[in-house]
Amino acid sequence: MNKIKVAIVEDNNMMRFMLLNFLNKHFEVNAFENGLVFFEWLENAEIPDLVVTDISMPEMNGFELTASLKSSQLFKNIAVMVLSGLDESQDRIKCLQLGAEDYLMKPFNPEELLVKINKYMKNKSSYEKTSNVVYQSK
Repeated sequence: MNKIKVAIVEDNNMMRFMLLNFLNKHFEVNAFENGLVFFEWLENAEIPDLVVTDISMPEMNGFELTASLKSSQLFKNIAVMVLSGLDESQDRIKCLQLGAEDYLMKPFNPEELLVKINKYMKNKSSYEKTSNVVYQSK
């Protein structure tokens, strides 16, 4: 099985470095300092399975990044997990309404993020296998 591809979009250098080092033990990871740089890379690279993004960033914030991915025919199936220090319920709701799969508050436990990524990818894989079987049987 191919390694899960994860993109980190985080403007804080220390947080980006920590996420990169931790997730790199489990996945194929690329990291970017904002959404604009991420989209420039995305147009010329392999599509990641999942994006872990902050909300408060210069150039393109996490709300804009999520909305852009989910409204794109090409990129709408990329899963989005938001990591943010914004603790208002309306921010979490907005991210989920825009299409994010999950929202974790900073500070967070990296192990919790790992479990959520693995759980989401396992569920997605199971769903795709089931959908493929249903489609083939028609």
